[in-house]
Amino acid sequence: MLNYEIKWLTDWVKDYGIDGFRCDTAKHVDLTCWQTLKEQASAALEVWREKNPKKALDDTPLWTVGEVWDHGVVKDSYYTDGSFDAIINFSFRKNVMNFSLLPKVYTFMADAMREEDFNVLSYISSHDTGMFTRSNLIKGGTALLLSPGSVQIYYGDETSRPTAWPQSPYMDLKLRSDMNWDSVNEDVLAHFKILGQFRSRHPAVGAGKNIEILAKPYIFARTYESDTYTDRIIAVIADPNQKVEVQVAGIFENGNKVRNAYDGTTASVKDGKVIFDSGINGVILIETDGK
Repeated sequence: MLNYEIKWLTDWVKDYGIDGFRCDTAKHVDLTCWQTLKEQASAALEVWREKNPKKALDDTPLWTVGEVWDHGVVKDSYYTDGSFDAIINFSFRKNVMNFSLLPKVYTFMADAMREEDFNVLSYISSHDTGMFTRSNLIKGGTALLLSPGSVQIYYGDETSRPTAWPQSPYMDLKLRSDMNWDSVNEDVLAHFKILGQFRSRHPAVGAGKNIEILAKPYIFARTYESDTYTDRIIAVIADPNQKVEVQVAGIFENGNKVRNAYDGTTASVKDGKVIFDSGINGVILIETDGK
């Protein structure tokens, strides 16, 4: 049966170029089975790429993430014996419900994931644990999309999708409402877009070293360096509509022109500082101008 299942799944990879699996209830399957699937699917992906060089988006390895109920930020046998690239991080949602914990959460996660071959997949909403408070999705989106590691957006968090079927005895069903195409919250969507695009441009957000600059307002840098690539950003999470003086020394040099990616304004670094407005949502995203 195991060989049949692996053959079935790897044929999907070989035929369609699927480059990752989200493995449900991973703890109910022996870890050696997951390891075999990872090995065989990785080989199948290489076969597909060789046959479809113009269709291949990139050459990154096949990515696997496992769902293990209540798993947190800890590297264990799911990584070493099951060959998962990440395990869903159930602790993130619980911690960021108290937004004041965010500095500690970010520091802990970034430090933990400096270890080689260790990543987690964080979320704020899911069909298992509930949807993040609909009235607070701006803050929830900020916390999630600036988080170290990998992140997932549950469909409709970016549009403020409401729950449905309130009389249903099944919580799971209430969380699986139709997508709210006709009632999209454009403010929430715009916020998620800006943060998502910033995250996409900057590997440092998910993979970088976290450097706390100031506790209140919360100002932190993320820096990522490899043999061939360097990326640096600074993020500010503050009260809305505040002029914030940001110490950028050590991240950006005097004379550098930098940009607040949240609203598009620019400034030049002078005396190791820049000043930006936190805007209506209290977020400043600093990158090199022209990034």
